[in-house]
Amino acid sequence: MKQHAYLRFLFIIACFSLFVLNVSANSAMTYWSGSSGSNVISSDENCPVEAVHENLTFSLPFRPVPGNAVSEKSGVYENSYTAEYTFHNTSDMKVETLLSFPLGKDPAYLSFVRNNDSSYYEIRVNGEITEPLIRYTFKSDQPFSLEKDLPALKDTYMEDDFFSPDLPVYEYHYRLSYNPEDLSEGSTAYIRVTLDDKPQERRYMLYADSMRPSDGSVVLGRGIHADDQIVIRCFGKNPEEPDLSFYISHDSEETELNGKSELTEVKEMTYEEYVLSLKREPDDISDVDFYNAFTSMINSYYGGEVYMEQPDLSQFLMKWLQYRLVFEPDETLINSVKAPAYPDIDTGYSDPVYTYDYLLSPAGSWKSFGTLDVNVETDLNMLENNGFGFEKTEQGYTVHFDGLPEKELSFKLCASEKPKKDVNWSYAIGTFMILGVPLIGMVLFIAAALLIRHFVNRKKK
Repeated sequence: MKQHAYLRFLFIIACFSLFVLNVSANSAMTYWSGSSGSNVISSDENCPVEAVHENLTFSLPFRPVPGNAVSEKSGVYENSYTAEYTFHNTSDMKVETLLSFPLGKDPAYLSFVRNNDSSYYEIRVNGEITEPLIRYTFKSDQPFSLEKDLPALKDTYMEDDFFSPDLPVYEYHYRLSYNPEDLSEGSTAYIRVTLDDKPQERRYMLYADSMRPSDGSVVLGRGIHADDQIVIRCFGKNPEEPDLSFYISHDSEETELNGKSELTEVKEMTYEEYVLSLKREPDDISDVDFYNAFTSMINSYYGGEVYMEQPDLSQFLMKWLQYRLVFEPDETLINSVKAPAYPDIDTGYSDPVYTYDYLLSPAGSWKSFGTLDVNVETDLNMLENNGFGFEKTEQGYTVHFDGLPEKELSFKLCASEKPKKDVNWSYAIGTFMILGVPLIGMVLFIAAALLIRHFVNRKKK
């Protein structure tokens, strides 16, 4: 009886393993992140202006997909949202306030966005167009935070415990050489860079394949060619030339290599000169925004470490629109902001599912907030709406609020009312061949062993 119990147990394991492989068969790349919109923020503390009403309209005539996000008819990206505000100056004084409108990070599926065509954005005050100033700040993958993200908009260089505009930067240019005949088949030549681990005094920037601590130092390894050149940057007031040596790596074993490193040039500059000499994308970013975003990125990724690499800043830039409003005493103004609406796109269904996000919480920066109307103009079906209770209309969907909602606005749209999850069969078969076949083979092997043991025991009896 025990043998039959074992067999049933193994059969259950085999069936369960097939089930696990099936539910995870759609793990291929089917999801692309978009960019969330947001309410406008008053950058001035104790501003006496109140937001009486906001009319938020999403115009979504187009169904974007990665690689085909521009309308063939118009040649532009057509989906947008317009936030129209009714502002009122409650004081008996003339008020000038700076407004900041966060647009989020550029979506990964739209390369043309980086051209920063100003025609995609429109600011109006009482019907008259106002030219906004496009600003940028560093933004990690963390959710938007009014307390953390708004202070990053500065008109001067940010202050930092280590990096400053006049911090010295030294570039060490090396020419590396060794005899290729010293390498055996399958081995690779490496340069070993040993740095003193004193990040409060100096920090280094270069690309490395490996890093390990070693008795108060940091040892970096980097693969090289027979006639190679590398640049090592030292940030700090007390420069110290790195210690370089050569070695061969083969089958995870290291042996010393007789190589030569020739210091061909040393360049000296300030940290400000270094940062502003870097290639910029987008090219319209100001010196101040680029300096602050780059420094924030380095601190975010490397903190106080002695060794740094240089990530691509363009992947971590958050875009803002800034403009000023001037109110006469007790004046009411109508201010509208129009911007592209970039959804998250999930193509892992029978029809793509689009998720549109809009941050309502920044409107809490005003003295008070009145009513809110949200209209979604679309011919698609609304699948989810974060519990906002939208009503169906001829144009799409609508909802009204008597105050600022506690939750952020988010809704999903799809051409199907009940889209079905697609199965990527090629991925499923590949996964099954890699994981399922060996697992089932092992189960069958154990089952066969138990059967043989069972028959042997019966024969003995």
